[in-house]
Amino acid sequence: MKNILLLMILVALFSSCVLRHTDDVSDLGSNYYFLPDGKMSTICFNLGKEGEDRKGIELVDPKVIDYAFNENFIIAKSIGIYDKKASFWIIDKNQTIEENVSQYDSIKFYQELVNKGIKLKLNAN
Repeated sequence: MKNILLLMILVALFSSCVLRHTDDVSDLGSNYYFLPDGKMSTICFNLGKEGEDRKGIELVDPKVIDYAFNENFIIAKSIGIYDKKASFWIIDKNQTIEENVSQYDSIKFYQELVNKGIKLKLNAN
């Protein structure tokens, strides 16, 4: 009886994590989405057809700690899982997946925001 109760508790715990994980996905428009997954949080592009489960490709190195988006662009800041190095990203939703993601250091990132007229801002952290 104790084994059955323990098994039921474990199943409830693990299934709630799975359901929470898929419910927390943030839609960024144009088939892009933010996947909050702790140390592995990232921005992905959905390759699945409408009505199917998401089949995403990772576009930004984990761990994404901040992002902003509009109808044309997604900007993000990520911190390396092991080296804690900050990277900044610009995703142009109007280009093909092969050409739309660019990684920058902080200085070049902010220069590119100005050059491209992107009026999005990241939180100051």
